[in-house]
Amino acid sequence: MIEITFNVNGRKVNPNNMKNALENAMLKGFEESIKKSIGYVRCSEHNQAPKVLVKGRNFENLSIEVSGCCENIVKKATAKLK
Repeated sequence: MIEITFNVNGRKVNPNNMKNALENAMLKGFEESIKKSIGYVRCSEHNQAPKVLVKGRNFENLSIEVSGCCENIVKKATAKLK
């Protein structure tokens, strides 16, 4: 299963524990969009799913970083996210 982590302003954030409803909805929207795009992607050599880090200094400036078992899965997942 794909691992999606959120880091906002240097701290790990869990969308399920957000008190602000707008921020909660935004992060859950990010999560669902990522899952739809690459939730099924796996490395054909290592049978591993990519890992995704959504991070930024605040909720308005978030970026996505993809990592994984090898460069092949990173390229494959990154291409699907574009």
